[in-house]
Amino acid sequence: MSNRWRSFLVSIRGRKRYGSSAVDLILSSGYLAFARHLGALQALAERGIRVDAVVGTSSGAIVAALMCAGIAPLDAAALLGRHPPVTSLAPSVRPWRGLLTTQRVADVLREHLPDRFEHLQLPLAVGVSDLDGHHRLLRSGPLLPALMASIAIGGLFEPVYVAGRLHRDGGHVDRLGYWGWRAWRPGRTAIVHEVQRTRGAETPLPTRDAIVVRSLPSTGSFFSAAGFADEMRHSRQSVERQLSLLMRPRSVRSEPRSA
Repeated sequence: MSNRWRSFLVSIRGRKRYGSSAVDLILSSGYLAFARHLGALQALAERGIRVDAVVGTSSGAIVAALMCAGIAPLDAAALLGRHPPVTSLAPSVRPWRGLLTTQRVADVLREHLPDRFEHLQLPLAVGVSDLDGHHRLLRSGPLLPALMASIAIGGLFEPVYVAGRLHRDGGHVDRLGYWGWRAWRPGRTAIVHEVQRTRGAETPLPTRDAIVVRSLPSTGSFFSAAGFADEMRHSRQSVERQLSLLMRPRSVRSEPRSA
């Protein structure tokens, strides 16, 4: 593990804390929103906010998995923003299921991620949906199939088998996985980073146990990596401003407030 990885884990695990307790983190789906999410992670780390568990969907799932493996935002940016996304895609041999396959994406991530959820350094839940439109959070078992399912946009990518059933992009049904997180982590507070919608189902959020910060949709393209660093920087600055406004009046608490 590099020194930069170690320092990032220290920051998210609590050498510094905002308030007295840690929070969970929810990263939304979003078309090619990797840079937006990584900028938000930078803002959290710079404020010393401790994260105990992460939920991610689609692009948010990829960033969340790298985070939970201890990979710092700048290292993740070097991995995700180095080449145009199209270089990690391949035509499907079953185009009736989807035009493209995510196998090359899995091959790239396999070099940086453990085989199973249980081997990550922070608890992770990945938002997927089955072909009947039922949303679920995957939290255990093989990691890469869950991630590939979460980014498998219907019609564009082949769905992926997880636990014997085909699954696809969770953002098609629920861009955040908030209610699944609520059932998984009762009594916790979450910071939600929501990349504004280009597609996918909106999830109304109560504000009682969620602090929501938002970033603009990605302007990225499958055919170019240009603009990745600019999107990341813009998101970091935007999220930092929002956190300053939202968190100034109160401490972040992990227990629900009394009525």
